[in-house]
Amino acid sequence: VLSGVPYDSTMHSLAPTQDEEDGVFLSFVADDELALYQAGDMVSCYTPGMEGAALSGMDAADHVLARLNER
Repeated sequence: VLSGVPYDSTMHSLAPTQDEEDGVFLSFVADDELALYQAGDMVSCYTPGMEGAALSGMDAADHVLARLNER
């Protein structure tokens, strides 16, 4: 019990979904063939919250720009 809130220590952690590219965990999920991208703190390797969501979005935008510049 923390701050009056009971927690179940037997539950699995709510770790974010992680996508890996060349051994590096991405802060977003990408399917370049379909041009589908998902960013936000729910898929980020950053700490959940506003900062994680913003950094995830910026990383995804950088990724998309890099793919567009390859064409």
